[in-house]
Amino acid sequence: MMNNKLTAVQHLLKEHKTLTLATCADGRPWAASLYYVNDDNLNLFFVSDPETRHAQELRVNPEVAVTINADHHLWPRLRGLQLRGRAKAVSRETYDIVLALYLDRFGDIAALFSSPQGSQERKIAERLANGTFFQITPNWIRLIDNREGFGFREEIEF
Repeated sequence: MMNNKLTAVQHLLKEHKTLTLATCADGRPWAASLYYVNDDNLNLFFVSDPETRHAQELRVNPEVAVTINADHHLWPRLRGLQLRGRAKAVSRETYDIVLALYLDRFGDIAALFSSPQGSQERKIAERLANGTFFQITPNWIRLIDNREGFGFREEIEF
């Protein structure tokens, strides 16, 4: 049964490209939508300017919550993931591997990163080059799939 859950989670991670990251510091919650990539161990990676609110809050409190889902207007089609975990900046040793994963998944970003056309693309490429990659290591994942019935969910704890 555990392999089926993991396969379903991996499939959903490949199917989607954005997550909503929830952080909290000083008792004030915050949420941000971000592009992500993942590895085979279900770690999620995103890049962000170190001065963003969520990046600053991760330095204070690395505990995060994440949701990943597509927007549907019919509840029986709702599928997605909820997870909790810890986030940290990616080490210099891991940076090139994560950057390669990110550029492989986002071909349009890879194109502008390698040969930006115009000032806007140069700005994006510069921000990516100067951004910090963060890794979210989940310790709990809930798979939601209303195709299996309203409120269907399976949970994985690590």
